[in-house]
Formats: sequence, C-alpha cells, structure tokens
Amino acid sequence: MLYFKKVYFQNDQEKQQVENAFRKSASKRNHALDFLSSVSDIGPDKVFLGFERKKDITFTRIRTSFEKLLPKLIISFPKDPSINHYKFRFGLSTTIALLFFAIMFIGGIIALITANPGSKEIAVTFIICIGYPLLTLIELHFVNSRIARAIEKYGN
Repeated sequence: MLYFKKVYFQNDQEKQQVENAFRKSASKRNHALDFLSSVSDIGPDKVFLGFERKKDITFTRIRTSFEKLLPKLIISFPKDPSINHYKFRFGLSTTIALLFFAIMFIGGIIALITANPGSKEIAVTFIICIGYPLLTLIELHFVNSRIARAIEKYGN
C-alpha cells in the first residue's frame, strides 16, 4: 500500500495520547475499511471507523452523505512500539479513481500533442485531474481537524 504522508510523534507520551484519542473516538469494525462505506450518521461521539489488524490499526473518518465526493483517506497506526509515526493512504476505490485520472491526464497530454489543441474535452480532462487532488487536500484538512478534536477530547 502506498502511503503519502507520515505524522511523527515527539515522544512516547504523545504517541500514547494520540492512540487513546483514536481508539476512544472510533467505532470498531470487523472488516477492512477499504471495503466499507464510511458514510454514516453514528452520532457526535464517534468520528472515526476503526479496524484492528495484526500489525496496525486503521482508521477512516466518518463522512456525511454530502461528503461522498471527497476521497477516502485511511490512517494506519502501527502497533510496533519502535515506530514513531502514523501514516495516511487512500482507500481502494480512491486509488482506482486516481489511477483512472492519471490515465486520463496522460491521454489528455497525448491528445494535446497529437490532436487539435483547442479541444474542449482536453480542458475538461485537465480540470477533473486537477480538481481531485484539491478534494484530497480538503479531505486531509477535515481528517486533521477531527484528529485534533479527538486528541483535545480524549487525549488524556
């Protein structure tokens, strides 16, 4: 799995505090988060869905039905005490969408070089391919704000 961002801890106390906040603010699931819908109206206490595996615990933000277009980000929190960070990656459907957009972008560049440069389809392709990373930044902002809120509330 491709992780695109790591957040490092300053010390073990901060790591324990963040882990407690994640665990207390998550609703536990029994299946991998890649295959579960994260759209739910569970309530204000739970802001993440969590799934525990052998080597790590994964979390994803619970999204409202209005946020379906935002990409799904999965946070991996390793169980190994020597690892001093947690990581972000895209969900499976988001990864597939990104691959599709990358192919569209490459096809758009090829079409721009070989075909009519004034084509409207090429402009639409570039707008879509640029828009999705912007949606990713918005989702990353939402996730980071939920993490900060969970740490503030449960980080004892």
